[in-house]
Amino acid sequence: MDWRLWLSHVATSWLWATVATSWPVVCMDEQSVQLVKEIRTPIPVSPGRTAKFDYEYERAGTANIFMPAEPLGCWRKAVVRNAKR
Repeated sequence: MDWRLWLSHVATSWLWATVATSWPVVCMDEQSVQLVKEIRTPIPVSPGRTAKFDYEYERAGTANIFMPAEPLGCWRKAVVRNAKR
């Protein structure tokens, strides 16, 4: 490898490492979720068996989840809000 090319790679890596530590990288994610509630009571656990749940449910509205994050700073926060009707 030519030393000039190697030097340009080192300089570029150093530049991006400097930029990454001096400027925060902020990401924002949003997700809409459906809230459900059980209609029937689950069958409890008995010896040698697992609990049983019915697939039937009642819709209980929606909510929005917002999550701002700064991945390089190891920080995130989740905010849940009721969806607008």
